[in-house]
Amino acid sequence: MQERIVEIIVFILSEIKLNNKQLNDVNLNALEKMGFSKSELNAAISWLFDRLYLLEKEKKDRKSFRILHDVERYIFSPQAYGYLLQLSELDIIDENDMEYIIDILIRTSQTVDITEINSLIASIVLQRTGNYFGNLNPYENETVN
Repeated sequence: MQERIVEIIVFILSEIKLNNKQLNDVNLNALEKMGFSKSELNAAISWLFDRLYLLEKEKKDRKSFRILHDVERYIFSPQAYGYLLQLSELDIIDENDMEYIIDILIRTSQTVDITEINSLIASIVLQRTGNYFGNLNPYENETVN
């Protein structure tokens, strides 16, 4: 279910960066109507606040452009690679994350799609060792009746 949090983060950051909105201006009700729970939304927003704080502290000018090798181009669909670039542009992943993700997928997949990328993002970025972002389990405080 961590993949759903990645979807929320991508949606929110796309709204912020592409539509020049502030975080407070993003329509979270639209996400709820899309079927995301409040705890998933809270986990995504918590990650965003922590990530934005860390990025503000780092303030580094980066943004190199990663070009795929011929072998990598064979494995990644254009949509999957475009999605990976979007995640980088939205600062969800950095250059090291991108290299790590590409390396893993090259070794483990014959074709790469967006679903595989989201699974890796959820397992690598959201659950880092020494997690800067706290517990992102969206179901931690939910009970079953």
